[in-house]
Amino acid sequence: MTSAIEYAISLVAARSWPEKKLRERIQMRFDRPDTDAAMARLHELRMIDDAAWAERYISDRFQRSGRGRHRLQAELLARGVDARTASAVLDRVLSEDAERAKASAVLASLRSKPSGSADAAGEIELKGVPKGPRSTAQSENARLFRRMIARGFPSALVRDLLEVS
Repeated sequence: MTSAIEYAISLVAARSWPEKKLRERIQMRFDRPDTDAAMARLHELRMIDDAAWAERYISDRFQRSGRGRHRLQAELLARGVDARTASAVLDRVLSEDAERAKASAVLASLRSKPSGSADAAGEIELKGVPKGPRSTAQSENARLFRRMIARGFPSALVRDLLEVS
């Protein structure tokens, strides 16, 4: 039977883990003293570093997904990275220009997809009353705003991008 330390090292060797999730995984198989000893040994060996893990995670997720700062921070917190470390990493990894460029690309992508709520004439009916073209544009901007906020982009950035284009 493997020890908690051997098991912990095998987990870290297989993939990178934030400290909290690694501890939870080890505690599934071993009691608390063994888990504490394993975590202490991993710290001695410098095999656990939440900040480095968070940087890799944020860099990868930001490049591959259309998610903004707020959504990425929520993902880090859900994975057990403390709020202070998450904020520091986001500030270090995501520049305002990079986030603006990503948000602009995501917005362009969302605009190219049909909203699915307009009829053939391009107007939306609400209780039998068709909306005019101005209301349709406002409704489309509201839809885009909600979608961008749900992806985690800051509201001020989204408003700015919607006004510019």
